Amino acid sequence: MIFSIYNVAKSLYAGNIREGILNVKNSKEAENLMEKAFEHIDYFEFEEALDIGRGLIKKGFMGGYEVAAEALNGLEKRTEAIALLREGIAKDPSIWSLYDILGVYLSDEGDYRQAHEALEKALTCKNVVKNQVRYNDAVVFLREKEFDKALSICSGITDKKHFLMAAALRMEVYENQKKFDEIIKEAVSIIDQNDATEENAQDMSDIHATLAQAYLSKGERKKAEKHVEYSINIDDRCEKALDLKRELAGIKSDRNKYFFMTVKGDWFLPVEEGEKNPSFYREYDIVAENQQEALAIIREFERKEVRDSIEIREFKDDGPCADEYKGVVWVSGYIFFDEDEAAEEEE
Repeated sequence: MIFSIYNVAKSLYAGNIREGILNVKNSKEAENLMEKAFEHIDYFEFEEALDIGRGLIKKGFMGGYEVAAEALNGLEKRTEAIALLREGIAKDPSIWSLYDILGVYLSDEGDYRQAHEALEKALTCKNVVKNQVRYNDAVVFLREKEFDKALSICSGITDKKHFLMAAALRMEVYENQKKFDEIIKEAVSIIDQNDATEENAQDMSDIHATLAQAYLSKGERKKAEKHVEYSINIDDRCEKALDLKRELAGIKSDRNKYFFMTVKGDWFLPVEEGEKNPSFYREYDIVAENQQEALAIIREFERKEVRDSIEIREFKDDGPCADEYKGVVWVSGYIFFDEDEAAEEEE
């Protein structure tokens, strides 16, 4: 039985879009169902989450719109998710989070004008988490290459919860402007003043990765390598850092292929005190010449304490990619499970 997940993926947009459901008065039963649905989403079980969301909508609980929209987006049915959010807004135009998610999805679709409009409406609602919405608006401006507007919004986001999110976005704006000196000056200051924590890991990892790119762009390879490693040590799912790590290693081959792999291993600590150490699954996208090399790359990438236990559970060859550098392209979080209980369920 799966019972815990570590390092769950975060949306492109900062801020927990699920906060909005707390502003809707739901019964305890509905809140429990929404919690279960979001757990399904964390495990990429989108169909199960969608069923719960639709059930909540039928019962008249507005939180079901958020659940169902996020599930539809996970199923790559963003057009349906947008339509559903519009339906929810028509029923109750006072819920800021529905406008917020709508703005995010419209931006993903490249409809920046309507994205801004949705986010502006979110800001007029009661109980809105303003800096979350402003951050999302800044991301839209970045996508539009309206860099000054994005920076202006980010400079006004100073609360503790959103400050590092805004700082990481500001670094990305500077990167688009090729303002590498500004990145170095500001990123070094932020890193000196903030320790990486579980709560800010993704933002701090992004800042280290952007700093590494800035150093590399200025020809300071050693510093770039150092901050890539910092970034991956803080959050090994940072795709910018993974790309830079492969680029810095610089290993290509005419025999390179793109592989999808699921590996199984044994964790080195209990999830809760007094319990046995769990096993885990983890998914990887890898560039390598063959299965053996891909497995070796994964073992080198993982913690020393688990390397010897890692074995391949699923393996898929997605074809040649001679122009790509070898290494880890993408990695999921850890899905922990009790192997004995899993075996009993299979019987």
